[in-house]
Amino acid sequence: MVINLRRNFKILWFGSLITELGNAMTLPFIVLYIQTLGEFTTPQLNGLAAAAFAITYVSKALVSPLWGRLADLKGCVCAHPA
Repeated sequence: MVINLRRNFKILWFGSLITELGNAMTLPFIVLYIQTLGEFTTPQLNGLAAAAFAITYVSKALVSPLWGRLADLKGCVCAHPA
């Protein structure tokens, strides 16, 4: 079985790009959504929006090593000449 790593990389890269574009387009509207959840002052709303925005990237930073370890344990071991 031949694994086309270049094709797989391009597919993964495209999927990551679409995901990040989706995040970038929806996260600015979180402030409007949080505003509908209750009566917040402007500083409270700004703090909640910043926390919601930051949680996305903090969770990515925390989970990335776990995904890497899983890939190392379960991924294919392909020997390719340099």
